Amino acid sequence: MAEEPSLHTFPIIATLAPFEVNQETITLNGEITKEGIDKIDSVGFVWTMKEFNSDSFSIIREYIPNQFNRTIDSSFHEGFSYSIRAFARSNNRFIYGNEIEIISKGTNKSSWTLELGQTVIDGYGSSFGISDSRYGYVLVQSGEMYIFDPFTKVLSYENKFPFGGDTGTRITSIEHNGILYFMSNNSRNLYTYANGGFKIKSQMPFNYSRYGNYYHGHAHDNKIYILNSHQSYSYDLEMDEWKRISSISESSSYGGVSLGKDAFIICYDKSIWKFNPESNIWSKVATYPGKIDGLEPFVSFSYDRRIYFGLHGGETDLWSYDLVDEIWNRKRFPLKAIIEPAFFKLENKLYILNSGNKTKIISYDLANSSN
Repeated sequence: MAEEPSLHTFPIIATLAPFEVNQETITLNGEITKEGIDKIDSVGFVWTMKEFNSDSFSIIREYIPNQFNRTIDSSFHEGFSYSIRAFARSNNRFIYGNEIEIISKGTNKSSWTLELGQTVIDGYGSSFGISDSRYGYVLVQSGEMYIFDPFTKVLSYENKFPFGGDTGTRITSIEHNGILYFMSNNSRNLYTYANGGFKIKSQMPFNYSRYGNYYHGHAHDNKIYILNSHQSYSYDLEMDEWKRISSISESSSYGGVSLGKDAFIICYDKSIWKFNPESNIWSKVATYPGKIDGLEPFVSFSYDRRIYFGLHGGETDLWSYDLVDEIWNRKRFPLKAIIEPAFFKLENKLYILNSGNKTKIISYDLANSSN
Protein backbone atom coordinates (compact mmCIF):
# COMPACT_ATOMS: atom_id res chain seq x y z
CA MET A 1 0.00 0.00 0.00
CA ALA A 2 1.36 3.37 -1.00
CA GLU A 3 2.26 5.70 1.84
CA GLU A 4 -0.12 8.65 2.27
CA PRO A 5 1.68 11.96 1.70
CA SER A 6 2.12 14.07 4.77
CA LEU A 7 0.49 17.50 4.93
CA HIS A 8 3.77 19.36 4.63
CA THR A 9 4.33 17.79 1.18
CA PHE A 10 1.93 20.34 -0.26
CA PRO A 11 1.90 24.13 -0.05
CA ILE A 12 -0.65 26.06 2.02
CA ILE A 13 -2.68 28.58 -0.01
CA ALA A 14 -4.52 31.68 1.17
CA THR A 15 -7.19 33.48 -0.89
CA LEU A 16 -6.92 37.21 -0.26
CA ALA A 17 -9.58 39.87 -0.71
CA PRO A 18 -10.01 40.93 -4.37
CA PHE A 19 -9.70 44.50 -5.56
CA GLU A 20 -12.32 46.14 -7.82
CA VAL A 21 -12.06 49.56 -9.50
CA ASN A 22 -14.89 51.55 -11.13
CA GLN A 23 -16.71 48.52 -12.55
CA GLU A 24 -13.85 48.07 -15.01
CA THR A 25 -11.78 45.18 -13.69
CA ILE A 26 -11.41 42.88 -10.72
CA THR A 27 -8.01 41.79 -9.40
CA LEU A 28 -7.96 38.40 -7.72
CA ASN A 29 -5.28 37.89 -5.07
CA GLY A 30 -3.66 34.84 -3.53
CA GLU A 31 -0.67 33.95 -1.41
CA ILE A 32 1.51 30.91 -0.71
CA THR A 33 1.74 31.05 3.06
CA LYS A 34 3.90 27.92 3.34
CA GLU A 35 5.94 26.16 0.69
CA GLY A 36 5.66 22.39 0.30
CA ILE A 37 8.30 19.87 -0.65
CA ASP A 38 7.12 19.51 -4.23
CA LYS A 39 7.65 22.25 -6.76
CA ILE A 40 4.73 24.51 -7.66
CA ASP A 41 4.36 24.68 -11.43
CA SER A 42 1.39 27.07 -11.65
CA VAL A 43 -1.10 29.01 -9.57
CA GLY A 44 -4.47 30.51 -10.31
CA PHE A 45 -8.05 31.18 -9.25
CA VAL A 46 -11.40 29.50 -9.59
CA TRP A 47 -14.69 31.34 -9.06
CA THR A 48 -18.33 30.30 -9.00
CA MET A 49 -21.44 32.36 -9.59
CA LYS A 50 -23.19 31.03 -6.53
CA GLU A 51 -26.81 31.57 -7.54
CA PHE A 52 -26.39 29.72 -10.80
CA ASN A 53 -23.56 27.27 -10.20
CA SER A 54 -21.46 28.63 -13.04
CA ASP A 55 -17.72 27.89 -12.71
CA SER A 56 -14.79 29.73 -14.31
CA PHE A 57 -11.07 29.71 -13.70
CA SER A 58 -7.82 31.45 -14.59
CA ILE A 59 -4.35 29.88 -14.46
CA ILE A 60 -1.09 31.80 -14.06
CA ARG A 61 1.65 29.70 -15.66
CA GLU A 62 4.61 31.70 -14.45
CA TYR A 63 4.65 31.19 -10.70
CA ILE A 64 6.13 34.00 -8.62
CA PRO A 65 6.80 33.07 -4.98
CA ASN A 66 4.55 34.31 -2.23
CA GLN A 67 1.76 36.62 -3.44
CA PHE A 68 0.21 36.36 -6.90
CA ASN A 69 -2.73 38.04 -8.66
CA ARG A 70 -4.69 38.16 -11.89
CA THR A 71 -6.66 41.14 -13.26
CA ILE A 72 -9.80 40.24 -15.16
CA ASP A 73 -12.03 42.52 -17.27
CA SER A 74 -14.83 40.03 -18.00
CA SER A 75 -16.80 37.11 -16.49
CA PHE A 76 -17.83 38.99 -13.34
CA HIS A 77 -21.36 40.35 -13.74
CA GLU A 78 -22.70 43.23 -11.67
CA GLY A 79 -24.87 42.39 -8.67
CA PHE A 80 -24.20 38.64 -8.63
CA SER A 81 -22.64 36.71 -5.75
CA TYR A 82 -19.36 34.88 -6.37
CA SER A 83 -17.19 32.55 -4.33
CA ILE A 84 -13.46 32.75 -5.13
CA ARG A 85 -10.58 30.42 -4.24
CA ALA A 86 -6.90 30.65 -5.06
CA PHE A 87 -5.11 27.42 -5.96
CA ALA A 88 -1.67 26.00 -6.75
CA ARG A 89 -0.74 23.02 -8.89
CA SER A 90 1.96 20.81 -7.42
CA ASN A 91 2.91 17.22 -8.26
CA ASN A 92 -0.11 16.99 -10.60
CA ARG A 93 -2.47 17.92 -7.79
CA PHE A 94 -4.50 21.08 -7.25
CA ILE A 95 -4.35 22.53 -3.74
CA TYR A 96 -7.03 25.11 -2.92
CA GLY A 97 -7.08 27.97 -0.46
CA ASN A 98 -9.94 29.32 1.61
CA GLU A 99 -13.14 30.57 -0.02
CA ILE A 100 -14.02 34.27 -0.20
CA GLU A 101 -17.49 35.53 -1.12
CA ILE A 102 -18.19 38.84 -2.88
CA ILE A 103 -21.01 40.65 -4.65
CA SER A 104 -19.48 41.83 -7.90
CA LYS A 105 -19.45 45.44 -9.08
CA GLY A 106 -19.14 44.17 -12.66
CA THR A 107 -16.38 44.40 -15.25
CA ASN A 108 -16.20 46.42 -18.45
CA LYS A 109 -16.64 43.41 -20.77
CA SER A 110 -19.55 42.00 -18.82
CA SER A 111 -22.94 42.89 -20.26
CA TRP A 112 -25.17 41.23 -17.64
CA THR A 113 -26.45 42.84 -14.43
CA LEU A 114 -28.64 41.56 -11.63
CA GLU A 115 -31.07 44.48 -11.45
CA LEU A 116 -33.36 43.02 -8.81
CA GLY A 117 -32.76 40.09 -6.48
CA GLN A 118 -35.41 37.54 -5.61
CA THR A 119 -38.73 39.32 -5.09
CA VAL A 120 -42.04 37.69 -4.19
CA ILE A 121 -45.01 38.69 -6.34
CA ASP A 122 -48.63 37.55 -6.32
CA GLY A 123 -50.12 35.32 -8.97
CA TYR A 124 -49.19 32.09 -10.70
CA GLY A 125 -48.22 30.80 -14.12
CA SER A 126 -45.94 32.24 -16.77
CA SER A 127 -45.21 35.94 -17.28
CA PHE A 128 -45.13 38.27 -20.28
CA GLY A 129 -43.40 41.62 -20.71
CA ILE A 130 -43.88 44.94 -22.50
CA SER A 131 -42.48 48.45 -22.06
CA ASP A 132 -43.25 52.03 -22.88
CA SER A 133 -40.65 54.81 -23.05
CA ARG A 134 -40.10 54.80 -19.27
CA TYR A 135 -41.26 51.62 -17.53
CA GLY A 136 -41.34 47.88 -18.00
CA TYR A 137 -44.55 45.96 -17.36
CA VAL A 138 -44.80 42.34 -16.19
CA LEU A 139 -48.04 40.50 -16.91
CA VAL A 140 -48.69 37.32 -14.94
CA GLN A 141 -50.96 34.65 -16.45
CA SER A 142 -53.25 34.64 -13.41
CA GLY A 143 -54.18 38.28 -14.10
CA GLU A 144 -51.78 40.52 -12.16
CA MET A 145 -49.87 43.40 -13.72
CA TYR A 146 -46.63 44.81 -12.26
CA ILE A 147 -44.55 47.84 -13.20
CA PHE A 148 -40.74 48.04 -13.08
CA ASP A 149 -38.89 51.33 -12.68
CA PRO A 150 -35.33 50.95 -14.09
CA PHE A 151 -34.08 53.97 -12.15
CA THR A 152 -35.23 52.92 -8.68
CA LYS A 153 -35.06 49.20 -9.58
CA VAL A 154 -38.42 48.63 -7.89
CA LEU A 155 -41.06 46.17 -9.09
CA SER A 156 -44.51 47.08 -7.77
CA TYR A 157 -48.12 45.98 -8.25
CA GLU A 158 -49.90 48.10 -10.86
CA ASN A 159 -53.30 46.68 -11.79
CA LYS A 160 -55.49 43.66 -12.55
CA PHE A 161 -56.38 42.49 -16.06
CA PRO A 162 -60.00 43.23 -17.06
CA PHE A 163 -60.12 39.89 -18.89
CA GLY A 164 -59.03 37.61 -16.03
CA GLY A 165 -56.46 34.90 -16.40
CA ASP A 166 -55.25 31.35 -15.70
CA THR A 167 -52.41 29.04 -16.77
CA GLY A 168 -53.81 28.87 -20.31
CA THR A 169 -53.86 32.63 -20.81
CA ARG A 170 -51.86 34.05 -23.73
CA ILE A 171 -51.31 37.79 -24.13
CA THR A 172 -50.20 39.91 -27.08
CA SER A 173 -49.08 43.46 -26.30
CA ILE A 174 -48.11 46.44 -28.46
CA GLU A 175 -46.74 49.89 -27.63
CA HIS A 176 -47.66 52.73 -29.98
CA ASN A 177 -47.27 56.47 -29.32
CA GLY A 178 -47.06 55.96 -25.57
CA ILE A 179 -50.19 53.80 -25.34
CA LEU A 180 -50.12 50.08 -24.55
CA TYR A 181 -52.50 47.74 -26.40
CA PHE A 182 -53.43 44.29 -25.08
CA MET A 183 -55.36 41.30 -26.32
CA SER A 184 -55.85 37.87 -24.83
CA ASN A 185 -57.40 34.53 -25.65
CA ASN A 186 -59.75 35.18 -22.70
CA SER A 187 -61.55 38.00 -24.50
CA ARG A 188 -62.51 39.23 -27.98
CA ASN A 189 -61.73 42.82 -26.96
CA LEU A 190 -58.70 44.91 -27.82
CA TYR A 191 -57.76 46.92 -24.72
CA THR A 192 -55.69 50.05 -24.26
CA TYR A 193 -53.77 50.88 -21.13
CA ALA A 194 -52.86 54.47 -20.24
CA ASN A 195 -52.76 56.61 -17.10
CA GLY A 196 -53.12 53.54 -14.90
CA GLY A 197 -56.33 52.14 -16.42
CA PHE A 198 -57.65 49.69 -19.03
CA LYS A 199 -60.26 50.65 -21.65
CA ILE A 200 -61.91 48.68 -24.41
CA LYS A 201 -60.75 50.06 -27.77
CA SER A 202 -62.44 47.66 -30.18
CA GLN A 203 -63.77 44.16 -30.64
CA MET A 204 -61.53 41.79 -32.58
CA PRO A 205 -63.06 40.09 -35.66
CA PHE A 206 -61.16 36.84 -35.15
CA ASN A 207 -60.75 34.12 -32.57
CA TYR A 208 -57.46 34.43 -30.66
CA SER A 209 -57.18 30.67 -30.13
CA ARG A 210 -56.46 29.48 -26.60
CA TYR A 211 -54.09 26.85 -27.92
CA GLY A 212 -53.11 28.54 -31.14
CA ASN A 213 -49.82 29.88 -32.42
CA TYR A 214 -47.86 32.84 -31.16
CA TYR A 215 -49.31 36.24 -32.18
CA HIS A 216 -46.90 39.14 -32.65
CA GLY A 217 -48.07 42.71 -32.12
CA HIS A 218 -46.65 45.37 -34.44
CA ALA A 219 -47.36 49.08 -35.06
CA HIS A 220 -46.76 51.28 -38.12
CA ASP A 221 -48.35 54.41 -39.60
CA ASN A 222 -51.13 54.65 -36.98
CA LYS A 223 -52.12 51.04 -37.49
CA ILE A 224 -51.50 48.04 -35.28
CA TYR A 225 -50.92 44.59 -36.69
CA ILE A 226 -51.64 41.18 -35.18
CA LEU A 227 -49.35 38.77 -37.00
CA ASN A 228 -49.50 35.00 -36.99
CA SER A 229 -48.29 32.28 -39.33
CA HIS A 230 -51.89 31.30 -40.22
CA GLN A 231 -54.00 34.46 -39.76
CA SER A 232 -53.04 38.12 -39.53
CA TYR A 233 -55.02 41.36 -39.18
CA SER A 234 -54.47 45.10 -39.25
CA TYR A 235 -56.42 47.63 -37.22
CA ASP A 236 -56.71 51.27 -38.24
CA LEU A 237 -56.70 53.30 -35.02
CA GLU A 238 -58.41 56.33 -36.59
CA MET A 239 -61.02 54.52 -38.67
CA ASP A 240 -61.72 51.83 -36.06
CA GLU A 241 -61.48 49.30 -38.87
CA TRP A 242 -60.12 45.72 -38.90
CA LYS A 243 -58.81 44.13 -42.08
CA ARG A 244 -57.62 40.62 -42.87
CA ILE A 245 -54.13 40.75 -44.34
CA SER A 246 -51.73 38.21 -45.84
CA SER A 247 -50.24 35.39 -43.77
CA ILE A 248 -47.28 33.05 -44.16
CA SER A 249 -49.21 29.74 -44.24
CA GLU A 250 -46.15 28.01 -42.90
CA SER A 251 -45.60 25.99 -39.72
CA SER A 252 -46.59 27.39 -36.32
CA SER A 253 -45.20 30.80 -35.34
CA TYR A 254 -43.13 30.84 -32.15
CA GLY A 255 -41.92 34.39 -31.74
CA GLY A 256 -41.78 37.79 -33.32
CA VAL A 257 -39.93 41.08 -33.30
CA SER A 258 -40.41 44.56 -34.79
CA LEU A 259 -37.69 46.72 -36.32
CA GLY A 260 -38.71 50.02 -37.88
CA LYS A 261 -41.68 49.56 -40.18
CA ASP A 262 -41.06 45.80 -40.59
CA ALA A 263 -41.96 42.83 -38.42
CA PHE A 264 -40.31 39.41 -38.27
CA ILE A 265 -41.83 36.04 -37.32
CA ILE A 266 -39.94 32.83 -36.45
CA CYS A 267 -41.67 29.53 -37.20
CA TYR A 268 -41.34 25.98 -35.90
CA ASP A 269 -39.43 24.91 -39.02
CA LYS A 270 -36.80 27.58 -38.08
CA SER A 271 -37.73 29.86 -40.99
CA ILE A 272 -37.79 33.60 -40.30
CA TRP A 273 -40.17 35.77 -42.31
CA LYS A 274 -40.29 39.54 -42.76
CA PHE A 275 -43.60 41.35 -43.09
CA ASN A 276 -43.70 44.69 -44.93
CA PRO A 277 -46.91 46.49 -43.88
CA GLU A 278 -46.73 48.93 -46.78
CA SER A 279 -46.78 46.20 -49.43
CA ASN A 280 -48.61 43.55 -47.35
CA ILE A 281 -45.95 41.05 -48.45
CA TRP A 282 -44.14 38.34 -46.47
CA SER A 283 -40.63 37.25 -47.51
CA LYS A 284 -38.31 34.64 -46.02
CA VAL A 285 -35.09 36.28 -44.81
CA ALA A 286 -33.18 33.67 -42.80
CA THR A 287 -33.12 30.27 -41.11
CA TYR A 288 -32.61 30.13 -37.36
CA PRO A 289 -29.40 28.20 -36.50
CA GLY A 290 -30.37 27.29 -32.93
CA LYS A 291 -32.61 24.64 -31.44
CA ILE A 292 -36.39 24.66 -31.34
CA ASP A 293 -37.88 22.43 -28.69
CA GLY A 294 -41.26 22.42 -27.01
CA LEU A 295 -44.04 24.97 -27.15
CA GLU A 296 -42.41 27.85 -25.30
CA PRO A 297 -42.13 31.20 -27.11
CA PHE A 298 -38.77 32.80 -27.81
CA VAL A 299 -37.13 35.76 -26.18
CA SER A 300 -37.22 37.99 -29.27
CA PHE A 301 -36.39 41.68 -29.74
CA SER A 302 -34.44 44.05 -31.97
CA TYR A 303 -31.59 46.48 -31.53
CA ASP A 304 -29.80 48.63 -34.10
CA ARG A 305 -29.89 46.56 -37.33
CA ARG A 306 -30.15 43.18 -35.63
CA ILE A 307 -33.01 40.90 -34.65
CA TYR A 308 -32.57 38.56 -31.69
CA PHE A 309 -34.06 35.14 -30.91
CA GLY A 310 -33.14 32.66 -28.22
CA LEU A 311 -33.36 31.44 -24.60
CA HIS A 312 -36.05 29.04 -25.79
CA GLY A 313 -37.05 25.74 -24.22
CA GLY A 314 -34.36 25.84 -21.55
CA GLU A 315 -31.57 26.82 -23.98
CA THR A 316 -28.94 29.36 -22.94
CA ASP A 317 -28.08 30.61 -26.45
CA LEU A 318 -29.14 34.08 -27.60
CA TRP A 319 -28.76 34.47 -31.37
CA SER A 320 -28.63 37.77 -33.25
CA TYR A 321 -29.04 38.20 -37.01
CA ASP A 322 -27.49 41.17 -38.79
CA LEU A 323 -29.97 42.16 -41.48
CA VAL A 324 -27.31 44.04 -43.48
CA ASP A 325 -24.43 41.55 -43.37
CA GLU A 326 -26.83 38.56 -43.19
CA ILE A 327 -24.72 36.94 -40.48
CA TRP A 328 -25.77 35.10 -37.31
CA ASN A 329 -23.90 35.62 -34.04
CA ARG A 330 -24.35 33.65 -30.82
CA LYS A 331 -24.12 34.92 -27.26
CA ARG A 332 -24.25 32.63 -24.26
CA PHE A 333 -26.57 33.48 -21.41
CA PRO A 334 -24.06 33.17 -18.53
CA LEU A 335 -26.61 31.77 -16.08
CA LYS A 336 -28.74 28.70 -15.77
CA ALA A 337 -31.56 28.54 -18.28
CA ILE A 338 -34.73 30.41 -17.34
CA ILE A 339 -37.89 28.52 -18.24
CA GLU A 340 -40.54 30.65 -19.97
CA PRO A 341 -38.85 34.00 -19.29
CA ALA A 342 -40.67 37.31 -19.54
CA PHE A 343 -38.75 40.14 -21.18
CA PHE A 344 -38.95 43.77 -22.23
CA LYS A 345 -36.51 46.33 -23.65
CA LEU A 346 -35.88 49.83 -22.34
CA GLU A 347 -33.49 51.99 -24.35
CA ASN A 348 -30.26 49.98 -24.72
CA LYS A 349 -31.08 47.28 -22.18
CA LEU A 350 -32.95 44.00 -22.40
CA TYR A 351 -34.61 42.94 -19.13
CA ILE A 352 -35.32 39.25 -18.48
CA LEU A 353 -37.43 37.81 -15.67
CA ASN A 354 -38.06 34.25 -14.60
CA SER A 355 -41.69 33.17 -14.39
CA GLY A 356 -43.26 32.34 -11.03
CA ASN A 357 -43.96 34.25 -7.83
CA LYS A 358 -40.28 34.41 -6.84
CA THR A 359 -38.78 36.52 -9.57
CA LYS A 360 -35.41 38.08 -10.39
CA ILE A 361 -34.73 40.72 -13.02
CA ILE A 362 -31.53 40.46 -15.07
CA SER A 363 -30.50 43.03 -17.68
CA TYR A 364 -28.34 42.71 -20.79
CA ASP A 365 -26.55 45.84 -22.01
CA LEU A 366 -27.02 45.77 -25.79
CA ALA A 367 -24.65 48.70 -26.32
CA ASN A 368 -21.88 46.75 -24.56
CA SER A 369 -22.64 43.24 -25.71
CA SER A 370 -19.11 41.83 -25.68
CA ASN A 371 -20.19 38.86 -23.55
